[in-house]
Amino acid sequence: LLVPGRICHTTVIPHPSATQRWRWWVVNTTCRSMQLSLGLYTGTMFYRFVLRRLGMDVGEGAFVSGMRVDFAANAISLGSQTWFGSSGMPFPVQQREDGGVEIQHVVVGTGSLVAEQTVLHDCALGKGTTVGSLTCVASRVTPEKTRWVGSPAIEIGTSGTNQASHLIDGTVVIQGNDGQVGADKKNTA
Repeated sequence: LLVPGRICHTTVIPHPSATQRWRWWVVNTTCRSMQLSLGLYTGTMFYRFVLRRLGMDVGEGAFVSGMRVDFAANAISLGSQTWFGSSGMPFPVQQREDGGVEIQHVVVGTGSLVAEQTVLHDCALGKGTTVGSLTCVASRVTPEKTRWVGSPAIEIGTSGTNQASHLIDGTVVIQGNDGQVGADKKNTA
């Protein structure tokens, strides 16, 4: 599924029937009403159990701090040992102009970190990928062990190098091997 140059699988439902729309409304309403009560269980095994029952693929040891879930939960896959921050929004569903619905899959690789208040749409994050707060990753496949920030997301480096990055007052500050610090410092590794 993580093939460079190929976006994730898309399911198109050209004209949903009244029954399908009714089912989606019931499931969405149920999921939204559950968000408040499930908030007490975020990060627990019970929360992962509920997400799995809704059809989401959640790996072992994944920590989910809170997430908006709708009727297309089965289009979301979280790898094992993944950390998914609060208020994260994987959006697998897109309404088309002709009234149809497109369901794009969102895949988060093993060992990835997705920070708070992020938006993921039609994307696949490679193993060990870090996505910063307030980041929008859409229609892309990210390589393994990379860091992404911004809206739209831009790559700021790779994980596992000798560089340290921090987010200070909304500015990404990268410190390299030479000890220089600056928001415009490029990652050469």
